[in-house]
Amino acid sequence: MRFRLLKNPINVQWELIPNCNYKCFHCYNYWRTEGNVSGHIDYGIVTSQLIENHIFNVTLTGGEPLLVFSEIKPYIEKMVKAGIKISINTNASLLSNEMAKFFKANNISLLISLPCCVPEINDKITTVKGSFYSTVMGINIAKQNKLNFSVNMVVSKLNKDYVIDTAKFLRNELGLNAINVTKASRPINGSSDFDDYALTLKEFRELLENLIYIKKEYSMSVDSLTVYPECSCDSFDTFNDFTQRKCFAGKTCLAIGYNGDVKACARDSKSYGNLNTKSLQECWKSMDDWRIIDDLKLPQECHDCDSKYSCLGGCRIENSNEIPGKCYRDKANLPIKFEIEAEKDFDYNLTDTFEVISGLLFFEENFGLRGVSLRKDVFFVTQQLYSFMVCHHTFSKEDLMKEFEISSEYANDTLTYLTKKNAIKKYN
Repeated sequence: MRFRLLKNPINVQWELIPNCNYKCFHCYNYWRTEGNVSGHIDYGIVTSQLIENHIFNVTLTGGEPLLVFSEIKPYIEKMVKAGIKISINTNASLLSNEMAKFFKANNISLLISLPCCVPEINDKITTVKGSFYSTVMGINIAKQNKLNFSVNMVVSKLNKDYVIDTAKFLRNELGLNAINVTKASRPINGSSDFDDYALTLKEFRELLENLIYIKKEYSMSVDSLTVYPECSCDSFDTFNDFTQRKCFAGKTCLAIGYNGDVKACARDSKSYGNLNTKSLQECWKSMDDWRIIDDLKLPQECHDCDSKYSCLGGCRIENSNEIPGKCYRDKANLPIKFEIEAEKDFDYNLTDTFEVISGLLFFEENFGLRGVSLRKDVFFVTQQLYSFMVCHHTFSKEDLMKEFEISSEYANDTLTYLTKKNAIKKYN
């Protein structure tokens, strides 16, 4: 199987700085032996490349990106002016009202890491005394300034027993209605000592069941921010909620290191070039080994699985010999016994009329066009459909059927797709 090559990536993770004011056990900073790293690539070089390549979404990471807020601020302004949607991964301990007001004004969202609701456990994981209260203070500043943010809890044996309590703390004490909970994975520079703290398959499944409990019992939105193989789940609820996230490294996204190295995945060590000497476009085009999926790229136990091309065996980096991790594949669950019910398309009437939403952007691809809505939803259309949308500010389902000589069912599919991507809306 081969994924199509997009002219440009859609999403980019940009590591601004490798240093952090915390030293979390599950992060590469904990395992670093060389101490703090000084220097980083000229932020102007990266910013220019991101703008020139029409990147839609940029996630600023670290280390702790707020350590270099004053340095990155003017470049954030340039990216926002160019139409790039910015988000930041942070522990929020350095978040100030000044920063929060800037983020609010520029529609910047935050993903805030909180290891645990128990201060002693939290501080043990970050190895910084008082870090729990610093992060909670940052969360409160984000709340007071009405920022768009969510909280992520990375789970290992150190904090696995506090997932439900942390969700309750977020809801009852901080007034939040969502939580992300993601299993800890061995960092790229971590030693085998980390594996003693990684969850077992049984503990991993208990973690996911706890999330289902939180969702139902506390009416909270739950998610997990990494990919899991389909055979790892032994209940329909966990399969349905946590195996649908897929890896798009090298297919729609890439990562830029603090030194300018360009990688398909932030967790990978392989660089496809450095922005000091190569363009982002050159690096992007050379990532073909991430777009071609065959048995050589999949774990041995996945070769005979009927779901291998939809599942891809979980995290490719953890499947490699470089960073052996626990992907929680379970051959006892094969063949996959659960099936996601296909979301039903709306059955529109022939006379239902739709309006093309203004402000859409389109970029040519080798196979058609890539569109982006004002809400930054990405969608793909053929040249013919693009021309139709340009020429028809409003149109009916019947117009669409006649123009393309398609069935009512196919027209429903097309209208549902464009509506969900905020490219069109029902016209009153």
